[in-house]
Amino acid sequence: MEDKIIVTSIDDNEHYAEGLKVFLYSAYKNSGKEKIIVYLINQSDAYSESLFRLNPNIIINRLSMPGSSIFEKINVRYKILFGLLNNYDKVAWIDNDAVVLKDLGGIWDGVGSNDIKILYRKNYHKKEHKKNRPECFFQGGIYVIGNGDPIKGWIKGIVDGSDGKQEWYTSQALMYLLYMKDKRINHLQLDNTYNDSKFRKNSHIWHCKQSGFDNEIYQEKYKQILKELREVESETRRT
Repeated sequence: MEDKIIVTSIDDNEHYAEGLKVFLYSAYKNSGKEKIIVYLINQSDAYSESLFRLNPNIIINRLSMPGSSIFEKINVRYKILFGLLNNYDKVAWIDNDAVVLKDLGGIWDGVGSNDIKILYRKNYHKKEHKKNRPECFFQGGIYVIGNGDPIKGWIKGIVDGSDGKQEWYTSQALMYLLYMKDKRINHLQLDNTYNDSKFRKNSHIWHCKQSGFDNEIYQEKYKQILKELREVESETRRT
């Protein structure tokens, strides 16, 4: 069994195709030793090959899910995680809209077999959206988990509870509710420098979460990295 792995995925939504390249290139440039498994859903051969030019530490697995809804393609991540826990001691999920600014080595610190390292937050939804939802939740864009049986049961509960649900918030609500039901699971608060939507200079990861994509600070960094990776792509094509 291997020690640790980062995992992400992307479906056939063109909005995220460029962003995944920015994530992978920035991860290699600023935290080059980390191995990343990338799950490509309904993506082309050409797109798959283009990713290796940007980060040689990636492993690509391709999934075909024709006709699947956006929610089915999102929720498949938990099935992926469940399978990876049989091969790795620790698994980190990082959304494909992340930008890596500093070394990621610290993200693994302190995570044991029954631990979830994730941001805990108050429910920010409007009152009319809070029915049947917890007052608190886990921000599911970036987190690290161990591979103990309680964690595997937690992931399976998310898979079972999310299947068929046509709602964005379902899985994040389940993350918190299922954690609260199993006292064997330990929550570690992920430092917000590893999941920063305020775009502070000292952070390891900026996570734009759609709503922050137009932020000027984020856009300046995003365009800088995009320019660099396009130069890398152009150079590798010439050689």
